[in-house]
Parts: sequence; C-alpha cells; structure tokens
Amino acid sequence: MESGYNDGLVSPVFAMALAAAVALPTLLAAVDADTRTPDAETQLEENLGEFVAAFLGAVPATLVAIVFGGLFGLLARLALTRGWAAPAGIRYVMLLVPLLAFGTATVSTIAANGFVAAFVAGILYRLMRTRGTVEHTIPHTEVMLVEEVGTLAANLVWFVLGAMTVVVVLDGFDPRLLLVALLALTVFRVVPVYVSMLGSSVSWRDRTALGFIGPRGTATIVFGLLAFAKLPEPEAYDVLAVMVFTVVGSIALHGVLAPQIVRRRMPRTESSAASTDHL
Repeated sequence: MESGYNDGLVSPVFAMALAAAVALPTLLAAVDADTRTPDAETQLEENLGEFVAAFLGAVPATLVAIVFGGLFGLLARLALTRGWAAPAGIRYVMLLVPLLAFGTATVSTIAANGFVAAFVAGILYRLMRTRGTVEHTIPHTEVMLVEEVGTLAANLVWFVLGAMTVVVVLDGFDPRLLLVALLALTVFRVVPVYVSMLGSSVSWRDRTALGFIGPRGTATIVFGLLAFAKLPEPEAYDVLAVMVFTVVGSIALHGVLAPQIVRRRMPRTESSAASTDHL
C-alpha cells in the first residue's frame, strides 16, 4: 500500500533506476558502435553524470533538509512558546518548508533529489517542532493548510491521469502492456509480501489479503509521469501506458475486491471476538 514514508524511502532508488534506464541504451550503442561521434560521447557523459548524481544526490538533499526542516522547526517552536506567532500563522511555515527544500535541492548548482529533501525536511521539522512537548505531535490547527493543499494537489494529479488515459487509448498501445499492469497488481505485489513475512505467525490467508489489498494511486502516477518525461521514445509511452493501466486497474480491482475480502473476514473476526468474550 502506498504511503508517504514508502515513497520517500523509494525515491532515491527510483531516481537511480530511472537514470540507469536512460543511460543504458546510449551505453550499449556506444559499445556496439565501431566509432564514436562527439555527440554520442557527450550524450553518454551526460547520462552517466545523471546516474552518479542520482546515486549521490541523497547526501546534499539531506543537508538541505537539515537546514530547512530542522531550522524552521526550531524557529516555529520558539515562536509559539514565546508568543511571537499564532498556530494559524505557523501553518504557512509547514506548507513552505517542503516547497523550499524541494526547490533548493533541485537547483542546478546542487542537483540533489528534491523528493528526499522534502521527505527528510518533514521528519526533521516534526522532531524539532515537537521537541520538549508532552504529546510529541503537531496540533491539527498547524497541519490543516498542508492537508487542504495536499488534497488539491492529489486531485490535480488524478486529473492528469484522466487526460493521460485518453492519450493512451486514442494513440494506441501494445496489448502486452496490459499483462505487465496485471502482474504489477498481483504477482509483483503479492510475492514481496510473502517473502517479507517468511517465518512470521501471520496466516497465509492474511498474507494473501495484505498482498492483494494494495491499491496503486498518487505515487504511481507521479513516478510514472516522471519516467515518461525522462525516458526516450517509445519506452516513455510504454511506461505511461503501464502506469495508466495499473492505476485504472487498481481502481476496478481494489474497489470491488477489497470490500468483498473485508466483508468475508469481518464475520470470522466478530465471531472470534464473541467467543473470547463468552469465555
């Protein structure tokens, strides 16, 4: 199941994989070619440079996150405890911190991973903002604006998915990509769950349920669009088609299958609870 923590952790891996996917065709062409043209060498150097930058980009991204997340979290806590600002004003700080971290990390002079910078900045902001407090949680009044903007941004992403769905259907696609999307929703999802739970006490029925109830959503769309913008043709359109089929298939599959699984498991869970209460 997609979540912010998973997306933040996988972001560096995705960046390296995408850079490798872009550089690999150029590298193979350079190896097979008898002579190398200056343009080919320049392209190869750029692609390899992007791969190295993606590999090392987490380090400067973390430094940017420390500056913005840690510093602004500390300043927000001081401003609130000393009465310099109200929670209604601090909520704008929470909105600006990830934007500043992402924007600073992605400038050409730094060329770091903006997603990692925003992700780590959020963690550090919370640690510094709640340090010394009893509940160690940020009040909801400070988070409301971020939630509202996040909802708006997610709706825009889904709007883009609708537009891309029309493009894929009208332009045509390889039917074999439907199989790839189906595997992404089933085998590629269930097998890692099985492997991660080897040796655990969780039943195979529950493992299967966890494996299949894993909808693809906003993160899949974002990563798919990033790959589409970076990869050359025709691979870019293949990735776009797989992304569209995976998310649309997830809507149909999990919108129908997940409620059925929950309904079937609820009677057994309730009966088990009733038996326990009776004893």
